Amino acid sequence: MSENIPNFPDNAVQSKEFTIDSPLIQEQIKKNEKQGVTPEAVNKLVKQLEEFYKVHPSSLNLFDLSNLISSRLASDRDLYAVVEGVRGCQPKDSRVLMANGSWKEIQNVKLGDLILSPQKNGSLILAKVINLFKFKPKNIFEVCDSNNKILYRCSDNHKIPVLDKYLLDIEANNLFDLKKDFITFGFNKDVNGDYVKLKVHLRKKDPQIVYGFELDSPSHWYITDNYMITKNSGKSNLLLLLCLLMCRNAGFYRHRKTGHIVKVLPKRQMPINDAVWERLTVNFDFDFNLSFMDQVDTLQKKFNSLDRYHPFGIDEGSKNLHKQNWQSKVQFKLVLMSDAERYQNKAFFICIPNFKELNSVFRNDRIFIRIYIYVRNTTEDYASAIISMKDPSRWNIDPWFLEENMRLFEHILKNKPTAMRTPNDIIKAERKLKGFVGELNIPSLKTLAPKIWETYLKYKIENAKKEATENSDEANPDKEKIKELEFAINKLIRAARIKIHSLTGKQLTFQEISEITGLKSNAIREIVKDTSWLNEDESTAKVAINEKLKNVGL
Repeated sequence: MSENIPNFPDNAVQSKEFTIDSPLIQEQIKKNEKQGVTPEAVNKLVKQLEEFYKVHPSSLNLFDLSNLISSRLASDRDLYAVVEGVRGCQPKDSRVLMANGSWKEIQNVKLGDLILSPQKNGSLILAKVINLFKFKPKNIFEVCDSNNKILYRCSDNHKIPVLDKYLLDIEANNLFDLKKDFITFGFNKDVNGDYVKLKVHLRKKDPQIVYGFELDSPSHWYITDNYMITKNSGKSNLLLLLCLLMCRNAGFYRHRKTGHIVKVLPKRQMPINDAVWERLTVNFDFDFNLSFMDQVDTLQKKFNSLDRYHPFGIDEGSKNLHKQNWQSKVQFKLVLMSDAERYQNKAFFICIPNFKELNSVFRNDRIFIRIYIYVRNTTEDYASAIISMKDPSRWNIDPWFLEENMRLFEHILKNKPTAMRTPNDIIKAERKLKGFVGELNIPSLKTLAPKIWETYLKYKIENAKKEATENSDEANPDKEKIKELEFAINKLIRAARIKIHSLTGKQLTFQEISEITGLKSNAIREIVKDTSWLNEDESTAKVAINEKLKNVGL
C-alpha cells in the first residue's frame, strides 16, 4: 500500500482499521481535545520552546535530550531515566498561612487548598496545593533567631531561603554543616508589613514524622510560623515536557489526496510534511503515558498498552515507590519488565527526590540518564538541570562514580562553604565530574501551555485525593493492626512449616494449614507472599520464631 502513497513517512504503521470513522481514532481525537493535547497545541508548544532556547540557551536543550532518548530506543534498547530534585517538609503542628489569612497546621493542609505564596519579585500569589507528603527524615532542625527563639522547624532536606550576595534556596543540613549564622527573611508581624531580614542559626533535634505539600507556584515559597518564608519543591514540569516532546510527531495522519491513514510512532524526530499529510491526533494520553500513584499491576498494564518507543513516567516516584514498598515490589517489577519486555523499546522516567533511594542493582544496571534539577530562576520562570550518564563499561562496579565524584566535587569547592555556593559555582564543579553530559534549561509548562498544565493538575489532584482516601485512618482505623496480624501470621506459618519439616521430613501444605486455622488457602498464600520480614537481622528473626513456636507448643 505504501508504494501508492507519495512521501510515505518513515516509522509509520498502516492498518485497514485506520479509518477516519473508526472508534480508535475518534476516541483519540476527543481525548486530545479534552486534555488540551491537540496537534495545534503541540505545534505551538514546540515553537515556544524554540523561542525559549534562543533567549535562554544551554549546552543541551529539551530537543537534544528527547532526540538522544529516541535514538537509543530506535537502536532496539529500552531506557530508564531519573528526574531528581530535593523536597522538604515540616513537623506536625507547624503552621501554614492560607489564602484567606487564617493559619492551618501543616498536617491538616488538604489537596486543593489555596495558600499565600511569596515570589522573588516581592509579590504574593494564591497557589494551589497539588500534592501531599509524609515521611520520617534523618534529622529535624529548629531555625532559631539570635535570641534562641524558635522561629520554625523543618526536615534536614528542607530548603531555606538564604540572603547572601545572591538569593539562594539551601538545604537545612548544608546550612547546619556551615556552623555559623546566616540571613533568611520573613514578614514583620503580618503579610501587609515589610519584609524583614533575620540572622538565624540551626539546632539539630531527634527525627520525627514530617508533613509537606507541593504548590503550583513559581517560587514554591510559603509562609510558616512567625511569618517566616520557607520552601517546598516539585519536579513534574520537566517530566511532562519531556514526555510531550518525545510524542511531538507521534499520532494519526491522513494523506491529503488519497485519504490513507497511518500511525506514526514516537521515535520520529523530524516533523512530517504538512502539505502532504494532515495530522489528526497526538499520540499522548495522560491516562497511559503517566502513572499517578498506581498499584504495581496497573502500572504494568499502562506500560504494556503503549506503542513502541513511547515515554512512560511515574509522576511522584518517591511517594509512589515508598507507598508500595519500593525496594521489594515496584523496583523488582521494573527489573522484570525491562528484562522481559525490552523489545518494546520504551522510555521509563521516574521522579524521585534522591538518586541514592534506588538500590544499587537497579541504579547501576537499569538507569541510563540522571537529571538533577539544581536551581530555579523564578524571576524568568525557568529551572536548570544537570544531565549525567553512566559509564557503559561492564567492568565498573560504580558506573555513576558516586563516591569518586562526591570527593572531587567537595575538593573543587573546598574554599567555598556549602551554604554559600551559587548555581554558577555548582555548575562549574559539575562540569569536571565523570559522567557529566551538560546542563539543561527548562521553561515552565504552565506558562507555555496553560491548558495542558491544567489537565496535569487535575489528574494529579484527583489521584492524590484517591490515595489519601485509601490511606486515611478514618477509612480503615484498624489498618495497622491488620497489617501487624498478617505479619505475625506470615512468620508463624513459615516457622511452623520449617519446624514440622525438620521433625517429620514432610512439608506442611497450605491446604493442611487451612484446615488447622480455618483460613482459606488462597488467603494464606497471599499472606505468605510478603517477605519483607526476611530482611530482619537473622538472629533476631530466629529468636522471634522460636518464641512463637514455644507459645503454640511446637
